[in-house]
Amino acid sequence: MSDYMRVLILAGTVVFVLYILLRIQKLKIKMEDAIFWIFFVVVVAVLGTVPQVAYWLSNMLGIHSPANLVFLLIIGLLIEKLFTLSVTLSMLEEKITILSAEIAIRGRDATESRNQLKKEMEEIEQKIDGEESDKERESF
Repeated sequence: MSDYMRVLILAGTVVFVLYILLRIQKLKIKMEDAIFWIFFVVVVAVLGTVPQVAYWLSNMLGIHSPANLVFLLIIGLLIEKLFTLSVTLSMLEEKITILSAEIAIRGRDATESRNQLKKEMEEIEQKIDGEESDKERESF
Protein backbone atom coordinates (compact mmCIF):
# COMPACT_ATOMS: atom_id res chain seq x y z
CA MET A 1 0.00 0.00 0.00
CA SER A 2 1.32 3.40 -0.91
CA ASP A 3 2.22 6.04 1.64
CA TYR A 4 -0.32 8.37 0.04
CA MET A 5 -3.11 5.88 0.71
CA ARG A 6 -2.03 5.41 4.32
CA VAL A 7 -2.02 9.17 4.90
CA LEU A 8 -5.44 9.41 3.27
CA ILE A 9 -6.82 6.66 5.55
CA LEU A 10 -5.37 8.35 8.64
CA ALA A 11 -6.73 11.75 7.60
CA GLY A 12 -10.16 10.24 7.02
CA THR A 13 -9.99 8.57 10.42
CA VAL A 14 -9.08 11.80 12.18
CA VAL A 15 -11.84 13.73 10.41
CA PHE A 16 -14.42 11.08 11.28
CA VAL A 17 -13.36 10.93 14.94
CA LEU A 18 -13.54 14.74 15.15
CA TYR A 19 -17.01 14.60 13.58
CA ILE A 20 -18.13 12.02 16.18
CA LEU A 21 -16.72 14.13 19.01
CA LEU A 22 -18.55 17.18 17.65
CA ARG A 23 -21.81 15.20 17.56
CA ILE A 24 -21.22 14.08 21.15
CA GLN A 25 -20.60 17.67 22.23
CA LYS A 26 -23.89 18.78 20.63
CA LEU A 27 -25.66 15.77 22.24
CA LYS A 28 -26.74 14.45 18.84
CA ILE A 29 -25.36 10.94 19.39
CA LYS A 30 -25.47 8.60 22.35
CA MET A 31 -22.20 7.65 24.00
CA GLU A 32 -22.82 3.97 23.24
CA ASP A 33 -23.08 4.69 19.51
CA ALA A 34 -20.07 6.98 19.59
CA ILE A 35 -17.93 4.29 21.19
CA PHE A 36 -18.99 1.81 18.52
CA TRP A 37 -18.12 4.19 15.67
CA ILE A 38 -14.80 5.20 17.19
CA PHE A 39 -13.95 1.50 17.61
CA PHE A 40 -15.01 0.89 14.01
CA VAL A 41 -12.81 3.73 12.72
CA VAL A 42 -9.84 2.52 14.78
CA VAL A 43 -10.19 -1.01 13.36
CA VAL A 44 -10.35 0.33 9.80
CA ALA A 45 -7.41 2.67 10.44
CA VAL A 46 -5.22 -0.09 11.91
CA LEU A 47 -6.04 -2.53 9.14
CA GLY A 48 -5.58 0.16 6.49
CA THR A 49 -2.35 1.71 7.70
CA VAL A 50 -0.60 -1.37 9.09
CA PRO A 51 -1.23 -4.13 6.57
CA GLN A 52 1.01 -6.54 8.50
CA VAL A 53 -1.78 -6.81 11.10
CA ALA A 54 -4.23 -7.93 8.42
CA TYR A 55 -1.70 -10.45 7.06
CA TRP A 56 -0.99 -11.82 10.54
CA LEU A 57 -4.69 -12.11 11.47
CA SER A 58 -5.60 -13.72 8.16
CA ASN A 59 -2.83 -16.32 8.63
CA MET A 60 -3.95 -16.99 12.21
CA LEU A 61 -7.60 -17.44 11.20
CA GLY A 62 -6.83 -19.40 8.03
CA ILE A 63 -8.29 -16.80 5.67
CA HIS A 64 -6.57 -16.84 2.28
CA SER A 65 -6.51 -13.11 1.63
CA PRO A 66 -6.08 -10.17 4.02
CA ALA A 67 -8.64 -8.27 1.93
CA ASN A 68 -11.19 -10.96 2.72
CA LEU A 69 -10.38 -10.57 6.42
CA VAL A 70 -10.92 -6.81 6.24
CA PHE A 71 -14.26 -7.28 4.49
CA LEU A 72 -15.26 -9.98 6.97
CA LEU A 73 -14.46 -7.76 9.97
CA ILE A 74 -16.26 -4.75 8.53
CA ILE A 75 -19.33 -6.77 7.55
CA GLY A 76 -19.36 -8.46 10.97
CA LEU A 77 -19.19 -5.13 12.80
CA LEU A 78 -21.93 -3.62 10.66
CA ILE A 79 -24.17 -6.66 11.14
CA GLU A 80 -23.71 -6.32 14.91
CA LYS A 81 -24.67 -2.64 14.68
CA LEU A 82 -27.69 -3.50 12.55
CA PHE A 83 -28.82 -6.07 15.14
CA THR A 84 -28.41 -3.56 17.97
CA LEU A 85 -30.43 -0.97 16.07
CA SER A 86 -33.11 -3.56 15.31
CA VAL A 87 -33.45 -4.42 19.01
CA THR A 88 -33.65 -0.73 19.91
CA LEU A 89 -36.28 -0.15 17.22
CA SER A 90 -38.38 -3.05 18.50
CA MET A 91 -38.27 -1.68 22.05
CA LEU A 92 -39.27 1.80 20.85
CA GLU A 93 -42.15 0.42 18.79
CA GLU A 94 -43.43 -1.43 21.87
CA LYS A 95 -43.21 1.78 23.93
CA ILE A 96 -45.12 3.67 21.23
CA THR A 97 -47.86 1.04 21.24
CA ILE A 98 -48.19 1.24 25.03
CA LEU A 99 -48.19 5.06 25.04
CA SER A 100 -50.80 5.17 22.26
CA ALA A 101 -53.07 2.87 24.24
CA GLU A 102 -52.64 4.99 27.37
CA ILE A 103 -53.45 8.18 25.47
CA ALA A 104 -56.57 6.57 23.99
CA ILE A 105 -57.74 5.41 27.43
CA ARG A 106 -57.11 8.83 28.98
CA GLY A 107 -58.93 10.53 26.09
CA ARG A 108 -61.92 8.23 26.53
CA ASP A 109 -61.95 8.82 30.28
CA ALA A 110 -61.76 12.59 29.75
CA THR A 111 -64.68 12.47 27.29
CA GLU A 112 -66.76 10.41 29.72
CA SER A 113 -65.96 12.81 32.56
CA ARG A 114 -66.87 15.80 30.39
CA ASN A 115 -70.20 14.21 29.41
CA GLN A 116 -70.97 13.38 33.05
CA LEU A 117 -70.24 16.97 34.08
CA LYS A 118 -72.51 18.28 31.33
CA LYS A 119 -75.36 16.07 32.56
CA GLU A 120 -74.86 17.22 36.14
CA MET A 121 -74.77 20.87 35.05
CA GLU A 122 -78.00 20.43 33.09
CA GLU A 123 -79.67 18.81 36.11
CA ILE A 124 -78.54 21.66 38.36
CA GLU A 125 -79.77 24.23 35.84
CA GLN A 126 -83.14 22.47 35.64
CA LYS A 127 -83.44 22.46 39.43
CA ILE A 128 -82.57 26.18 39.58
CA ASP A 129 -85.05 26.97 36.81
CA GLY A 130 -87.71 24.89 38.59
CA GLU A 131 -87.15 26.69 41.90
CA GLU A 132 -87.32 30.10 40.21
CA SER A 133 -90.59 29.24 38.49
CA ASP A 134 -92.04 27.99 41.81
CA LYS A 135 -91.11 31.29 43.49
CA GLU A 136 -92.71 33.27 40.63
CA ARG A 137 -95.96 31.29 41.00
CA GLU A 138 -96.04 31.84 44.75
CA SER A 139 -95.60 35.59 44.35
CA PHE A 140 -98.72 35.84 42.14
